[in-house]
Amino acid sequence: MTVGRTKKSTDPCRRSWHGLLVLIMTAALISNSFLRADAASSEGTYIADEIMISSVINPEKRAAGEWYSDHYFDQDNVRDNAGLLKASALASASTYGDSTEKYLKDAGFGRVEQHYTGKGKESTLEDNDHCLVYTGVKRVSDHSRIIAVIISGYSKGGLEWISNFNLGHGETHEGFQLAFAEVVQYLDQTYAPGTGDLLWVTGHSRGGALTNLVARHYIDKGACKVFAYGFAVPNVAYSDVCVETPRIVNISNNGDFVPCIPPGNECDDWNYGKNGVTVTFDINHLMADKFKNYTGQKRFAGYTVNKRNKLIDLFRKSCSYEKEGFFTPRHEKKKTSVSPQEYFQKGLALAMTKHILYEGDGVKNMLRYAESDKVYFDMTSIFVKDGGLHQKINDAHRMEIYLAYADAL
Repeated sequence: MTVGRTKKSTDPCRRSWHGLLVLIMTAALISNSFLRADAASSEGTYIADEIMISSVINPEKRAAGEWYSDHYFDQDNVRDNAGLLKASALASASTYGDSTEKYLKDAGFGRVEQHYTGKGKESTLEDNDHCLVYTGVKRVSDHSRIIAVIISGYSKGGLEWISNFNLGHGETHEGFQLAFAEVVQYLDQTYAPGTGDLLWVTGHSRGGALTNLVARHYIDKGACKVFAYGFAVPNVAYSDVCVETPRIVNISNNGDFVPCIPPGNECDDWNYGKNGVTVTFDINHLMADKFKNYTGQKRFAGYTVNKRNKLIDLFRKSCSYEKEGFFTPRHEKKKTSVSPQEYFQKGLALAMTKHILYEGDGVKNMLRYAESDKVYFDMTSIFVKDGGLHQKINDAHRMEIYLAYADAL
């Protein structure tokens, strides 16, 4: 008899059960390791040191780079947080280069998603009060997360400008309000922002308007700390329902007419505004040079402040200086039955779409309306040149000039 050794079983059934048990345990270990890996990736990666992230920023597939670090969220002063403002500018610009998901992944975010808030595949002439939003999340401690919300100024289908001129009759701009409600519903269902979370929201143009409303919503709830940066933000609601909070920063180019519409409180019958604090800038040579590098254009040709003010004055004149005039055909002049709303939605909005089928129709409508109305004629003369939209309107509003401002800080 040999001490300390066990006789090996010769029972084939017992050997089969032993082998099956080993296979099950191995499979369980492999499965658990994959689950742990998935859980880790969904949590994202904390980035302590600054890293340079490059991203495609426009349909021309030109790229820009900017630093990113999760330490930016340690600075509570939103307005003077240059690092996060620059990162926000690049993130917002990336939505036009279809590279936002890559940007978020490179910045260490997990659960990165692209979400179109509409029920169909894209916006249409009749259904366009929606938006395209990119999101991601990462855990920075046991009890807090950074939730990134990057809202594009473009909406699938390219007809978002129709919604941009859907003012509605209520206190809040109707086109923005409808899209905002869809974004909040999506965020609550997908991420449920809560106590201890850091909510980073940013966007340009229409995306900036929704950034303004989404940030205000979560600030009012008081459930999370908000860091919000909007670029070229239009006015979103009546001034008396807006709040001046330091957690929302709006960046405006002085030559861009979009941040000034609908008209603000300089005209009592309109009295629109936006939440947060607004920082305005004038274009200098450094910004113009950076803009040229980002776009490949030979020069920056945006509007001056005087030309912008002329457009806003014509906007108010077309409505006889009253908001209700936006919806009312201009019968009093006996020149046209077209309302300002129709001029902007069927004219300028279509001309500014990326739908080749509709761009030409928009310019044709603007020229047709201009034939019978002096105010429309003056506006069209500023907006249109050589049968297309003037480059100046585009340059003054493009995200690249806002990215150039951030880069020049």
